[in-house]
Amino acid sequence: MKILYVHTTPLNSKMANLLQIVQMANAFSDLGHDVTLLLPAPKGEIKRLNRNVTLKFYERVLQSRKYELFNIFRINKIAKEIGPDLCYTRTVWPMFSLLIHGHPFVFEAHDLTLHQGSKLLNWIFKKIILRSIRYQNFLLFVSISQNLLSNWKKSGLESAKTFVAHDGFDKNIFVEYDSIIEKSRWAFEPDKKVVTYTGSLYPDREIETILKLANHFRDVLFIIAGGPQSQRSVYESLSKEQGLQNIHFLGHIEHSEIPSLLAASDILLAIWSEKVPTIDYCSPLKLFEYMASGKTIVAHGFPTIKEVLDDNVTAYLATPSSYISLVEKLTIAIKEYPNIKMINNVKRTAIDNYSWHTRAERILNRLNQIATKKLF
Repeated sequence: MKILYVHTTPLNSKMANLLQIVQMANAFSDLGHDVTLLLPAPKGEIKRLNRNVTLKFYERVLQSRKYELFNIFRINKIAKEIGPDLCYTRTVWPMFSLLIHGHPFVFEAHDLTLHQGSKLLNWIFKKIILRSIRYQNFLLFVSISQNLLSNWKKSGLESAKTFVAHDGFDKNIFVEYDSIIEKSRWAFEPDKKVVTYTGSLYPDREIETILKLANHFRDVLFIIAGGPQSQRSVYESLSKEQGLQNIHFLGHIEHSEIPSLLAASDILLAIWSEKVPTIDYCSPLKLFEYMASGKTIVAHGFPTIKEVLDDNVTAYLATPSSYISLVEKLTIAIKEYPNIKMINNVKRTAIDNYSWHTRAERILNRLNQIATKKLF
């Protein structure tokens, strides 16, 4: 089958959504399909994909994302040349092009808000999706969490052409690592428990919480990997002002280095704040990479996190926005380390359910089920 994946982020971007898109394109390809990834023409060096995915680029009419509407004609021209059996996208403007020109497509929703800058455009976009899902060439609405799909249904989404598929991890890079060797490689103190956080350092993540934990658990080494650099500098300054010697900021590291870093760690922090705009809908990539690493996880029990993890079974889940609860869960995690049963549970859950390969396969299977029921 010919699959065309269309997105609006250039290939040399460091945005997390591009990583997800590339992984899905690779997964469809690994399943034996002829996959083309269509993106805006990048500036500078082009990253190469790892597998047999064809890359095609369209020149934006204007470089600003404000003018994406004018690019739908160029997207359609390339789609017409390729003649795909299935198109896939997670952004609205490409969806409009595919919808208008009759190309069969899947739309993947990552949020309830479709336009951050305009309430009017957001309302219009949602109305178009709610109506166009009835069209024959709108094959499937994929939601990255059950809670997100439930909220779309509350907004008026009425269709059986839906499917929930959380994000995943790349089983090709999450292989067995020797923790002792990796600790040495990262120069971590071998006699200390290593608690690691990876991800964004934006203000709505409230990294100050980790500084408080470092102050509370003085005999534990805390590692923070992520950016942007401006925020890293802010938190490094704060940690120095507080006299914290047991917290290190690695800054941005290449995604290929993440498995090694997680292997060198003992406990992984998956924490957020209620200020994160998508916290009730998201399916964080790092969560599944944490799981695949086979390490102890301490996480905030937000709704979509609890769709994946079970408290005291696959992770220690703290009450969101409760520092006391977080301290209690981390205390238990350190005391019970290593909780072999929990580690085995979480790794098996990841392997059985959350690889990109499994995700792509389940989405295509859902498409086949719908076709069998002749819903479109």
